[in-house]
This record gives sequence, structure tokens and C-alpha cells, in this order.
Amino acid sequence: HENTTLRDIYFELASSAEHDALELKKFLKEIVRPQEDGSEKWIPSRPMLDQCELVKKYLYLPLTKGKNSLKYVLPEMLRASQFLQKKYRYPIYGETCQIQSLNREPTIWIKFDDSGCLVNPYDLLPDITVGMSKDEADQLRGLNTVAQGGAALNAYSRLLYGGLSNRARKSLVSALLMYCELDTLGMVFLHEGMSALSEIDFIDTTPRG
Repeated sequence: HENTTLRDIYFELASSAEHDALELKKFLKEIVRPQEDGSEKWIPSRPMLDQCELVKKYLYLPLTKGKNSLKYVLPEMLRASQFLQKKYRYPIYGETCQIQSLNREPTIWIKFDDSGCLVNPYDLLPDITVGMSKDEADQLRGLNTVAQGGAALNAYSRLLYGGLSNRARKSLVSALLMYCELDTLGMVFLHEGMSALSEIDFIDTTPRG
């Protein structure tokens, strides 16, 4: 799906007036595979890999119960990897941090709840209705936090068709950007965690009893 969508974007950029259209096309050619029967051919220098296939072949975390979706694998990878826990227990990620973000203030991704369990990073996405008036918050009822795909599709639909105030619209755009950014960052976490795999690095999270 990602390869097909990005390939479509590549061809759409041919008629785009965006100032960085040529730069984006060059980048997409590096990672996207062309259609076998397409009119334009190229060989990507660093083609995308499907991380789900890597997980299926090389990784099993017991608490995922065999599920391979990023939403299941990511929190278990963070719970299991000492490397990730050491690296992201400090606010090194954010707008003014070592790892820069366009959408988030400095963020600590490794947090534990009162029972000592690591908090799912998707549960750390903010409630965008905080500080809003009741009327504005009502406009975003059910979408105060965008933390999964269904909510993201609903939020995008509301942006296209819903009668939102300027503040509600900006807040919803912000929520979508943070959600999409976390999806991308989650794949970075997964890559780093799998790259650091070793008996010493990993914590045994196998359920007991």
C-alpha cells in the first residue's frame, strides 16, 4: 500500500507547483519501486522494506500473542529492549531536541504507570480539547485524542466535511500530525530495537504462572 501510494504521489508531483517538488521526486525514486508495466522505469537505491515481514520471520514477543500489527509490536518492543529504554527515557526527541520533531515538544517516550508497567506510547498522545470551551470541545467529541487508524480516518473526514471552528480545525490537524509522526517514529523504534537484539539487551517479558 505504501509503495503504491508513494508511487502515485511521485507522478502527481510532475504537475505540482510545490517549491520542493523536484527534491521530493528524487527522494521518492530512491525508495519506491516502479510499476513493472509502467511507462517510467528506475531502480531505487534504497528500496523500502516491509517491517511486518521482518517481524514475522525474526521476532516473537510473547505478549503480542502472535499479532504483528505495529500497535501490538511497538509497546512490547519498548518493554523488552533495554537499548530503547536507556535511549528514550530522556527528552531527546522534540522540537528543540537532539532528535528534532516538527510537531511535538520535548517528549519522554519511556514512562511507567503506578504498577510499574511501561505506558504504550500511543497513550501518551495528548487530549487536544484541553483548554477549549465546551462548544469547541463538543465539535471534536470522540476525537479528543487521535491514537488509532479508525480515529485518524474519522478526523480526516471531519476536516473535509465537518463545520469546525478555526481552533478546532487547527487542533485536529495537530492531532493527526502527531499521530502520523508517532507511526513513523514507532517504525524507527522497531528498527532500532531489532538492530540491537541480543540476549544481554533484551528483558525476558514472558508471562509467568
